[in-house]
Amino acid sequence: MFCLVPCVRTRERVKKFSHSILSLIDASCCVADKPSAPRNLRVTGVNKDSVSLAWDEPDNDGGAPVKRYVVEKADVKRGVFSEAGDTEPDKRQFKVTKLLEGNDYMFRVSAENEIGQGKPASLAEPVTARLPFGMRLMHIL
Repeated sequence: MFCLVPCVRTRERVKKFSHSILSLIDASCCVADKPSAPRNLRVTGVNKDSVSLAWDEPDNDGGAPVKRYVVEKADVKRGVFSEAGDTEPDKRQFKVTKLLEGNDYMFRVSAENEIGQGKPASLAEPVTARLPFGMRLMHIL
């Protein structure tokens, strides 16, 4: 869906003809849409209760600046996405917290501009919240 945003008039010429007015308007308009999906969504860190994500800006901002990125998570068992948080447009990383150790999660990120939220970028595989490989909690008796 395309929406027109306010146009900037660059030149206006009005000519009068006997009893009618003919307006000839040259205008520059920007056609804006929702942004495309962010590129290269990736996991940058995993812990027992959090996953860190990073991504690159979308190929197309839809003709209007990106205002924020929306990060969503879904427990694979439930399959329902919910908003985990958002970031400023210049910060393309986010740490999703309050995860349950051992659970598998899917993540997706969308760019949003003044027209709306674009299609999300998703990870191809679920991520398990767990301690990083090779790290173990030690209990001292």
